[in-house]
Amino acid sequence: MTQGRRNLLSGLIAAIFYVIWSIVIPLEIFKFLATPEAAQYGIQLTQQELNEFKYWIVAFGLISTAAVFVRSSSPKYSSRKAIANLFVIFANCMYFYIYVVSGVTDISTQVVVEGSAVQFHMNLDNIILVNLGIYALNIIVTIYDLIISMVSPIEVEDEYTEELHEKEVTMEKYGRFLDR
Repeated sequence: MTQGRRNLLSGLIAAIFYVIWSIVIPLEIFKFLATPEAAQYGIQLTQQELNEFKYWIVAFGLISTAAVFVRSSSPKYSSRKAIANLFVIFANCMYFYIYVVSGVTDISTQVVVEGSAVQFHMNLDNIILVNLGIYALNIIVTIYDLIISMVSPIEVEDEYTEELHEKEVTMEKYGRFLDR
């Protein structure tokens, strides 16, 4: 299998996993949040809000998936891979922002155990902010990778380029022999 086909296969596999992770699973979670069972956890979504969240999850999920495909199918150490990675990071930041705006990061419920009620409250906004901070650090590293790939590109050797190099050496060797 050539390097180009291997890169395309790698991109396709990464895109499939990313669709499952960023679109299918969140859609199922939001589908659950619109049920009456989710209301006992203090989360109440109207059908219009649910449709809006579904739209944005699919929209940003598809944008991110396309960028993940480009990133995964790009050769190592290329500027195309760094630019796609930067785009994936920005799309993921917007994706996290959807969760902050949706209100699903604030969960409260009442648990009744043997006649006594306990109020349980959990706010996940700080976890989202920590993830956004990690993405900010990833942006810095990715910009550094982009600068390095533009200043000193690294050529990755594969079977095809090695074969071409051997042919060039052979032609050069015979060319010197014929010039004598």
